[in-house]
Amino acid sequence: MNWYRSQGVNVTMETCPHYLTFAEEDLDVQRGHLKINPPIRTTSDRTSVWKRLESGLVDVVSSDHAPWPVEFKDHERILQNHSGVPGVETLVAATLGAAIRRDPTLATFGTIVDSLTINPAKRFGIDRLKGSLEAGKDADIMIFSPGSDTMVDSAALHSNAGWTPYEGMALGGAVTTTVLRGEVTWTRSAGFGGRVDRGQLLVRSGG
Repeated sequence: MNWYRSQGVNVTMETCPHYLTFAEEDLDVQRGHLKINPPIRTTSDRTSVWKRLESGLVDVVSSDHAPWPVEFKDHERILQNHSGVPGVETLVAATLGAAIRRDPTLATFGTIVDSLTINPAKRFGIDRLKGSLEAGKDADIMIFSPGSDTMVDSAALHSNAGWTPYEGMALGGAVTTTVLRGEVTWTRSAGFGGRVDRGQLLVRSGG
């Protein structure tokens, strides 16, 4: 990766929270629910991905959200199942909660936060407005509360899938508030609020 960058190649390394959370043995229980491309690997591979993320070599952690209805994931033969998992709503808690458990000193926490915020904004050419709290940028804020022992409950999530591979897991924290351009749009206690017409089309820098 670094060699390609040294040659001037515009390349980004990305991973997803399911590769940071699960390993091959979890397929014994979750079966087709964890059929993902590329496949879930070994515990050693998972550790290696974490180390690269903590070192800053992995630029972006993304959800790779694929909200297949459960009937597309419950076939007996693994190759008959669709690939992917729902992951938007659990993206931040799964990543940051695990990061804190791995390193309570928070020595690498800022690097991992960057992989969820400013790095993807730069990759998509919208960092003039998004990705960090600076004068002139949109006041997009997410409040993450670490230490929560709340179990993930698919019934409380908002994906059309109706299931999650994180069912029953305590992720080590939770998003409790989201703010869009200075307006509170969701809180864990009250749910969604604000106006429904807040969306804006963003054009990447340079077109």
